[in-house]
Amino acid sequence: LMRHIVRDHGPSSGTPADARVYRVDAFRIDSFEMVGERMKLVGHMSRTGVQEYDQGDGTVRREQRDAAEVFSTESLRSLEVIPVTVGHPERVMLDGDNWRDFSVGVVGSNVAKAKDGRHTEADIWVLDADAQRDIRDRRLQELSVGYFAGLDETAGVNDAGERYDARQVNIRGNHLALLPSGHARGGPT
Repeated sequence: LMRHIVRDHGPSSGTPADARVYRVDAFRIDSFEMVGERMKLVGHMSRTGVQEYDQGDGTVRREQRDAAEVFSTESLRSLEVIPVTVGHPERVMLDGDNWRDFSVGVVGSNVAKAKDGRHTEADIWVLDADAQRDIRDRRLQELSVGYFAGLDETAGVNDAGERYDARQVNIRGNHLALLPSGHARGGPT
């Protein structure tokens, strides 16, 4: 199950798509290569399908991420040139005032649907030498995008027959965290 991180952010007019929550999704770093002093990572950033969130009270919330939402132009563009961090910043989202305090790299501007049709991918650049060393030494092995999404609280069943409690809409990226293995999980990747 994914580590549950929810933050209501900003006022909501009460309609389902206006409710904004903070979520994370995690994937392994598949490989890396050095390009001069920069490290280029290969791995997925987000995916379609149902994601499970441990609610902290023994229950699980299942949220559907439709391909139309994950691969929308707005969603893909929101993942472009976002900061790469070590871990998810605590109690703060990255913006123009604080990104320098957390950034160890950047996601490229080539975010796109992966060939498998379920994931997003892009060039991911790590510029910080300490973070590069931790990746080489396998202390950091996963990628986890931090993002905001609206929620449509209508329950249903997706095309794969998976039941869900709500649908994520208006997905918008904020940062991409480097994490130790098993630190966060968005279900099977």
